[in-house]
Amino acid sequence: MNAPFSKTGNRVINLNPYPTYNLIHGPGNISRFYSDLDTVTREVTETGLNHFSNELSEFGKWNSSKNGNQAKTEKEYLLEVLMLGTLWNKYQGRWRWYNSLVNPLFRQLIYLRKTFLKRTADKIRGKLNSLLLDKPTKKEIPFDHDNFYKLIVWLSSTGEYPFENQFFSRWLDFLYSGIKSNSYEFLAKAAAYGEWFEEYTQKYLGVYTDRVQPFLLTQPIKYKRREDLFFTGASQVEYHLNMVGGEILNKELRPAFLETKRKVLLLPTCMVSNASCKAEAFNNGMVCQKCSSSCKVSEIASEMQKLGVETILFRHTSDFTKWLKPWKNQADTGLIGTGCVMNLLSGGYALKHLNIPAQCIYLDYSGCSRHWCKKSVPTNINISRLRGMLDVDKGVCDQPEENKEALIVEKESTVA
Repeated sequence: MNAPFSKTGNRVINLNPYPTYNLIHGPGNISRFYSDLDTVTREVTETGLNHFSNELSEFGKWNSSKNGNQAKTEKEYLLEVLMLGTLWNKYQGRWRWYNSLVNPLFRQLIYLRKTFLKRTADKIRGKLNSLLLDKPTKKEIPFDHDNFYKLIVWLSSTGEYPFENQFFSRWLDFLYSGIKSNSYEFLAKAAAYGEWFEEYTQKYLGVYTDRVQPFLLTQPIKYKRREDLFFTGASQVEYHLNMVGGEILNKELRPAFLETKRKVLLLPTCMVSNASCKAEAFNNGMVCQKCSSSCKVSEIASEMQKLGVETILFRHTSDFTKWLKPWKNQADTGLIGTGCVMNLLSGGYALKHLNIPAQCIYLDYSGCSRHWCKKSVPTNINISRLRGMLDVDKGVCDQPEENKEALIVEKESTVA
């Protein structure tokens, strides 16, 4: 059976000018992405829960006994398994060293990025990234405890996976502590789940990320010796992982968010379209002064004001967690974080880490000159999705199941 995604006649061919992804797929389709993502996420979680129920239960009990209040839901643990299998498949064997000095060196440089030495640290990291970390993947190496550990060390050295490294380290400890089922079978199954996920999401979300591959063909030349080499070099499946992962996290965090009395929307400055922006500094952010009716930030801030929601602008920061700390443990304040696809999942984990009730929404496309474009292109978000998150109306967040446009999906059974 063919899904709507596979019928080119039902989809507009993506000719967008944005470097990697675009969630607006043709006229009148601004909300289609979130409907598609919801259906894909449900299929991914159902498939994963069917194959990993025993391991998730065992790990949940073990993690609760070790970390107490850090216990998570079954779907959050499943997301960690999905990240594990996907990142292993993409980066296995890229380490060519086993020197105890290499990882501490990269960790120190990552720390220095948060200081006044950021530019110098980034310049050194860029050179070392190309020299020590940017090696071809070595397929067919065993996915055992030793190589799992080396993957964690390599990911840590890139500086792009801080939360993933924490999760993976716990899973490795769990495997060493004596998983009831065979740990090597679990790792092999996680890799198979990652392979299935890549193939499945390529069919049904690939239409939104079809510019990634053309971008990657030129990326090694343009971004060589840059500190964002690995961030900008993410493959399509990593975009899909962030999309589905962000949706899983949103659903798990949503009840606590809806209970908050105060709501704050965080918008990045890359959404500003007025070159003479009059936004005023406020605490650790900025507040829109609505100086231009054509600016998306002004439009969204005005809409949010009618709903009693505050809007705060923030600049790109290498330490988003530090920027969020004023809202730490404030149970009465719910934040809506906004970011591009490759930043949103890590941003969601940063919010959860600080115990901040939150939801996250994707920028419709990437457009900042810092990472993607020669000249910045003002970005945007889906207002309907935002209203749905706030429970103002059903929007595209809480559509009744019978009213959703369902995808016809072929049941996959390739996960061993």
